[in-house]
This record gives sequence, structure tokens and C-alpha cells, in this order.
Amino acid sequence: MKKYIIALCIMLVFLSGCGKKDESIENYRTGMEEILAEISNINNEINSLNPDDENSMNSLMISLDKLDVEFKKMTELEYPEGFDQIKKLATDASSDMSASVSRFHDAYDGEYNEVAQSEAYDLYQDANQKLKVLIQVLRGEYENPSEEADTEETIETEGSVETEEYIDTEE
Repeated sequence: MKKYIIALCIMLVFLSGCGKKDESIENYRTGMEEILAEISNINNEINSLNPDDENSMNSLMISLDKLDVEFKKMTELEYPEGFDQIKKLATDASSDMSASVSRFHDAYDGEYNEVAQSEAYDLYQDANQKLKVLIQVLRGEYENPSEEADTEETIETEGSVETEEYIDTEE
């Protein structure tokens, strides 16, 4: 995930141009840098959880809630003119993350629900994949994110974001 954050930052610097700076692009770049840095921090929190610790599930749920907040922040950024496709990807990723976190709570708050856990994990992967596509678009590596079928094809053919880093779903 860190390599994507670095690549996004580099791309955003190039988007701002060498001449006259566009304030909306600069504000967007700064906002995305902050959000992606926080997502990375949350990722580190999740990866550092000890599954043998009886409080780890509670800590995981707290971290997932924070992750949901960061994904929502992406949708609240003021997007520069011409960034409509990126805003849609961010909105879709946020929607998937919110649904995922809700299903994780359904799975683990109270009696364990295997179906909810499986659905949550799939949504979690979808949210992270959309984040990956968003970063690819910003880096200029993916040209047509507005077509749903093309995005889905990219998701299937390029593999998934290393979500196993985030959540170990094995009991």
C-alpha cells in the first residue's frame, strides 16, 4: 500500500504542473496525501494485532471503523474540474467499505455469523480494489474508469489489493 501512496503523491505533484498552480488540484493533492497516510497507519494497526489477544477483535472493529471514516473523507474532498471519474471511484470505494464494516460488525458483534463475515471480506476486497484503480487512474495507468464493465474487468484481471495484509479471516 505504501508504494501506491508514494506513486499517488508523485502523480499529484505532476498534475499540479510546473507553471501556474491550480489551487483546487493542490488542495485535492494535500487532502489525498493525508487520507492515504492515515489509511496506511490504520493498515499498520491492523497488521500489528495479535490474534491470540482476547481484545484483538475489539481493536480490529475500532480500526475498521476508522478505515471507514477515511474512505468517507475521500468522497468529501473538493475534486478539481475534470476529476469526476475519480470522485465516482472514491464514492464507490467508500460505499463498499461502509457496507463491509457494517457486515464485519454483524459477523462479530455477538454471535459469530460466517455469512456476514464472508460478505464483509468480499466488500472489503472490492473497496480496496477500487482504491487501487483510483490510484492507477491518478497515475495515468488506467484510462477509462467511467465504464463499469472495464473497471470490473481490470479488477478481475489485475488481481486484488493485498487485503490479507489488513484482515486475517481465518479462525
